[in-house]
Amino acid sequence: MKMVSMHVLKQELASIIAETAAGTDVLVTRHNKPVARLTRPETEHPRRGSRFGKASLKPAVRRSTAGRYLQFLKEDRRASLGCPCDRTPWQMLASRGPVALCYG
Repeated sequence: MKMVSMHVLKQELASIIAETAAGTDVLVTRHNKPVARLTRPETEHPRRGSRFGKASLKPAVRRSTAGRYLQFLKEDRRASLGCPCDRTPWQMLASRGPVALCYG
């Protein structure tokens, strides 16, 4: 294992990286105390399975909901917040209503 100071590492980075790529481990020191170790990666390429690139996306529901889930979510939000109005937040902003009290 080769020991290199931070100062030398900054000056000769390219040649030290080349040595590391060849298989030499390099120990980086600061004031003669080890602070880092440069090693060659164990694998050059990540392992890819036999199904790599063959995946497909499938819809979560089999048929279209035509926006019914949005109405359900809106009703659920109103029930949980106790909102009696039918206005959306944008309508409340346009009428300068109490936006902080009702989330429509």
